[in-house]
Amino acid sequence: ELGVGLGAHYAGIDGPDPGPSLNVEKPPDAKVLAGGRPTPLWHVSGAPVDRAVFAGEARGLWLWAVVWPEQSGLLMYDELVLADLRDAGAELELVPCGALSPRLLRP
Repeated sequence: ELGVGLGAHYAGIDGPDPGPSLNVEKPPDAKVLAGGRPTPLWHVSGAPVDRAVFAGEARGLWLWAVVWPEQSGLLMYDELVLADLRDAGAELELVPCGALSPRLLRP
């Protein structure tokens, strides 16, 4: 949701949204297929050097891609297809969430 700040927290930037850290005046740095729609993502400047951060908007919501280490940001240039887990049914129980990443456990 806009204004919540969860993505910005994991991205390591101040504020609830990317704001001035997102330069949408230039072409997007990456594109993903999110919820069946092509979604542009721009590199977010000002993030810590240990991660690559991309953000964009999909269906009125912020879409963040935060990857560690920073070099793995090259994966964003591949053809990625994202699933909206709000539309998932019973298969949602098969998705590992957070437990595999110690970065998600730190405050």
